[in-house]
Amino acid sequence: TIVATASDDGTACLWDLEGNKKATLQHGSWVYAVAFHPQDNIVATASRDKTVCLWDLEGNKKAMLPHGSWVNGVAFHPHGTI
Repeated sequence: TIVATASDDGTACLWDLEGNKKATLQHGSWVYAVAFHPQDNIVATASRDKTVCLWDLEGNKKAMLPHGSWVNGVAFHPHGTI
């Protein structure tokens, strides 16, 4: 089991249940939201830096989706596909 946190220091972190940090997901500004994909090992982060980023569970950035303004939330479709 993995827990995600979002912070105003520009990071989201992934933790195990013993409190060990597994990965740091770095943005250019505050991270407002984190979402886990319901089927794949992908995490999405939403940030004040006007991006949504997709990461694997090891902290490797897989994609960056630019926005025109701060991104305050992020979610995956509950079935994982549309």
